[in-house]
Amino acid sequence: MNLPTSEPLPSEPERPAASPPPLRYLRSSSSGEGKGSALQGLTRQLEAGFDFYLAAVICALLVGAALSSDAPILYFLAVLMSPFLGPVIGVVLVAFGGTATFLVNVLGGVIFLSLILLGAGGASGWVQHSLHPEITPALLRYYGQWRELEWVITAIGAGLVAFLLVRSPRQRPLVVNLVLAYGLVLPLAIAGYGWGSQRPDLWIAGIRTFGLHLLTIWLVAWGVLGVMKLRPRIWGYAVGPALLIGIMMLLLGKPRAPIPENLAVIGPTVSPTAWLPSPTVTALPRPTGTSAQVPMSVTPLPTLAPSPTPSVTVTPEPTPVWARVSANIGGGAFVREEPDGRVLTSLLNDTLVQVISDPAQGRGGVLWVKVRTQQGVEGWMVQALLVTATPMPGW
Repeated sequence: MNLPTSEPLPSEPERPAASPPPLRYLRSSSSGEGKGSALQGLTRQLEAGFDFYLAAVICALLVGAALSSDAPILYFLAVLMSPFLGPVIGVVLVAFGGTATFLVNVLGGVIFLSLILLGAGGASGWVQHSLHPEITPALLRYYGQWRELEWVITAIGAGLVAFLLVRSPRQRPLVVNLVLAYGLVLPLAIAGYGWGSQRPDLWIAGIRTFGLHLLTIWLVAWGVLGVMKLRPRIWGYAVGPALLIGIMMLLLGKPRAPIPENLAVIGPTVSPTAWLPSPTVTALPRPTGTSAQVPMSVTPLPTLAPSPTPSVTVTPEPTPVWARVSANIGGGAFVREEPDGRVLTSLLNDTLVQVISDPAQGRGGVLWVKVRTQQGVEGWMVQALLVTATPMPGW
C-alpha cells in the first residue's frame, strides 16, 4: 500500500524586530506607546557617550592651540572636530518626555564640554599673559564678539538639527552640527582665554555670546518640536517664554566700552598776578601871605620784601587727540608694531585710542598714525580707520 508522501510545511517568514517609529508619525497618532517608543529612539541619538567625550577632549586641545598661535586653520579644525552636540538638544527634549537618567546624561555632557573648553582657553590665556602680556591675538575679538549674522545662522542651524532629528531619528546631521559648534565652542573658549589672561572684556564678551547662542538653540529646538506636533509636559509649556525672556535680557544688557576718565582734559589755570599798591605823592598846599617856602611832603614808597618762593611759570600742554575706531569691514582694526608690521592687538569699532604722532606714510601711500590704547599698548594704525571729533592738522 502506497502511503501519501508528506511535504514539509513552509516555515513562517521571520518578522523583523520592532524599531521605534519616527516622531513624524506622532502627528497623526496620540498613542502613548508610540510616543514612548519614538522618544526612546531619539534619546539614543542625543545621549552623551564615549565618542562624545573623546571628541570633546580633541576639540579642546585644538582650540587651545588655536588661541595660542592665532592660526585660522586651527580654529577651523577645532570646529570640525567638535563632538555632535546632541546633548544640547537633549536638554530641551526633557520638556517633551524623558527619564531622569537621560537628563543627568545630557546635562553631564554639556557641563563636561563647557568646563573643558573653559579650561583649555584659560590655560592658553595664562601662558600668553605670562609671556607677552601686551599682545592680544587678533582673531579673539572677532570670534568672541556677538554679531547679528552669526546669531541668525546659529538659530537656523538649530532648527535644521531639530527638524532632521525628528524626521530621521537614526541619522545624525553632522554637517549642520558644525554651525552649532561654531556658535558655542569658540565663544566659550575665548571666555576662558579672557579669564586666564586677566582680560575681563574678553571674558564678558565670550560668556555673553555663548549664552545668547545657547538660549537661542534651546528656544528654536523647543519651537520646532512643538511645530512637529509633539506635546510637552505641563511645565514644558513655560520653557519657551522663559528662554525668550533670557535672550531679551542678554540683548538689552549689552556691555559698552568704558570712556576713559582722562578724556576730558582740563587746561592749566594761571593764578592772577598780585597787584601792588602804587606809591602816592601828596603835595601840601602853599600858604598865602608868607614868604617862607614850605617843603613838599612826599609819602615814602613802602619797601617790599623779596618773596622767598620763586614764581612758577605754567606752560600749557597740548590737548591730547582722541580718535574712535571706525572700520567699514571686519568690525574693527589692527594695531601694529610699526606701519605694515607685526600685529600687536586688535580693537573693535567705537574703541577710543589716543593719537600720539603725526601721520606717516607707509607702503602704497597709506597713511599711518601712532596711537596708545586704553590698556597702554602703543602701536600704529591706518589713519583712514580712525575718526576724530576735532581732527589734527593734516588729517
